[in-house]
Parts: sequence; structure tokens; C-alpha cells
Amino acid sequence: ELQPLAVQPAATDLHLLLDDIHEYATALCAQQNNRFHYHAPDRMPRQISVDGKRLRQVLLNLLANAAKFTRDGVVTLSVTAQPKGDACALHFAVSDTGIGIDLEQDVDIFGAFQQIQAASGSTGLGLFIAQRIVSAMGGSLRVASTRGEGSVFSFALSAPVIGASGAAWGATLQRQAKLPE
Repeated sequence: ELQPLAVQPAATDLHLLLDDIHEYATALCAQQNNRFHYHAPDRMPRQISVDGKRLRQVLLNLLANAAKFTRDGVVTLSVTAQPKGDACALHFAVSDTGIGIDLEQDVDIFGAFQQIQAASGSTGLGLFIAQRIVSAMGGSLRVASTRGEGSVFSFALSAPVIGASGAAWGATLQRQAKLPE
């Protein structure tokens, strides 16, 4: 089950995918009294060739971890998109103001069955699987973290734009969700 995960690029509506993730993350964050922020460029390609199911899986895993290890804080999904010929360079970052990770302990947080917090009740496979998926898509999952201050998990991908003309780059939905004060 831990063999490389199959990635099957197909036409994917990036705006719809990110809108779905936004709704899910808002609900996740509310469970721990967190605010969810979403930052995206004014314009992104509408249709790209990427395995949307796997991209969604990675982003939801990172957001679920951020929400789980943050209480009364902020979880943020930031997306950037840069045209690169007929493709798009996408960068995704999930940051939180949670408990953070002590990266100086020489712990491979992307290793199978690795759990940062033993009491989390998780299997420890989420980051391992996310790293494998991102790698199969041509990227690399990175982490920056400070114990007690939060974490940032990020990765970059290149995806062909479907209908690579300027009209293929549409305006994105800009919204921010947070709990009432």
C-alpha cells in the first residue's frame, strides 16, 4: 500500500477545486475555534492538466493537520500562479499559528508512520502520502516550523494550462472566512 501513488493528470477546474477546499477548511478550522484565511492571485488559470483528486488530497491533508494542531489561531492557504509558456507554475503554502514542530530533533516528519505528537490519534501516514503524491507530480513538499509558533508546509508544481491563451486565466474568488468575534 505504500508503493508510489499513481498520478493521472486530467482537465481540472482549479477555481472550483480551490473553492471546495476553502469550504472544507473553513469548517475544519471552526472545530478548534480557528480563523481560516485564503490568499490567491487576482488571476489564475481556470483549467489545468493535473490530477485534481491527488492535489485535493494533499491540500486537505495539510489543512487538516494545521487545523488539528492549532487552537484559537489562524490557518492560511496561500496560492500563487505564474504563467510559464503554455504552463503555469503553482505554489501552495499551508501555514498555521499552532504548536509547531521542533525540526532540530532530526525527525523525518515525512517518514511512514511518523507521528509528531503521539497523542494525536493519527496513523502517521498523512505527510508520508502527501510527500509521495507531490513527488509523483514533480514537486517537493517542504516544511518550516518553530516549536510554539506554528508551521508552514509548501510545494510547487508546474501544470499545463488548458486553452493557454490569456482568456484561460480568470479572476479568482477572493474571500476570507473567520469565526464571529
